Amino acid sequence: DFDSDYYRFGALLEDRLLRIDRRGLYELEVDIEGCVTPFEFNVDFEECEPSVYVPTAFSPDGNGTNDLMMPFGKFVEVQNFRVYDRWGELLHQGIEGWDGQSSGQNMHPGVYFYILDYSSSLSGEAFRKNGTFNLLR
Repeated sequence: DFDSDYYRFGALLEDRLLRIDRRGLYELEVDIEGCVTPFEFNVDFEECEPSVYVPTAFSPDGNGTNDLMMPFGKFVEVQNFRVYDRWGELLHQGIEGWDGQSSGQNMHPGVYFYILDYSSSLSGEAFRKNGTFNLLR
């Protein structure tokens, strides 16, 4: 991360990467033995749209595979993941995944409803997704 709008490099940079994590117009000056050449470029992340996937089933049986119901994706920050039973009772809420329990009790196999609030890690834009998944035992 850079805190300034102006970056100066005193030595020739070869095979170096300049990381830019914000959209915007950037100006760069290349100085080779007093010959200064300016460059201007626009950084836009439109081709990097956030994509999120929520599994359609999970099996919290303690075998280490699919034990947690958790959305995942690219360029995504989970803000709130809520899980409800078929009667609308809130069973889980937070940014971490759900382990198939509520109040320390294993929930029964069946269909559960989720609401996922997330944002783009690039732009900060907020999104909401909802749907159902199966808990298998």
